[in-house]
Amino acid sequence: MHVTTWAFALATALMLTGCANALEAPHNPAPDTAGAPAASQDEQQPAADAGSVQVSVDGREFTFTIKSCARYQDSEIEVSGPGGEAGSDVPSYFDGGLMEMDSTPRGEFRIDIGTDQPFDSTGDFLSIGDSTGGAISVDNDGDDYVVTAASWDAQGTDLGQGTVRITCR
Repeated sequence: MHVTTWAFALATALMLTGCANALEAPHNPAPDTAGAPAASQDEQQPAADAGSVQVSVDGREFTFTIKSCARYQDSEIEVSGPGGEAGSDVPSYFDGGLMEMDSTPRGEFRIDIGTDQPFDSTGDFLSIGDSTGGAISVDNDGDDYVVTAASWDAQGTDLGQGTVRITCR
C-alpha cells in the first residue's frame, strides 16, 4: 500500500470514529447551574393567583383568574389568565396589555373563547381596545385598572363599548 493511501485511510478512519462519537450524548452532563442551590418549589411555580379580571362586553360577563400580571408604570400593564363567561361551561383565556404613548393610552385585550390556554385560539374571540381607532379610557380605582374602549368580535362586528376591570395582587 502506498504511504499516501495508507495515511488517507487512517485519517478517514479517525475522522469517522470522531464523528460517530460526536453524535452520542454526554453520559452525565453537568447543568449550567452546577453548584447553585436548588430552587424551592415556590420559586419554580408561577403564582396560582396573581389577580382577577372582570369583563363586560356586548351584554356578556366574563371572569378570569390572572396567572401573570406585570405593571410597568402607573398606566402600563400586561395580564393573562384563564376563566370563562358567567353561566357557561365553555373555557376562555384572557390576554392583553396597556401602554402609554405621548400621554395617550394604547392597548388591546382579547378573550379567546373555547380554550383556557395561552397562544391557543378556536377562532372565536372578543377584543376590547383601541385597535379599531376608537378612544380608550383608563382609570385607576384604588389598585384596580378600569379600561373602557371599543369592542369587536372575530368577524370584526362592532360590539359597542366594553369594560375591563383588572386587579393585580
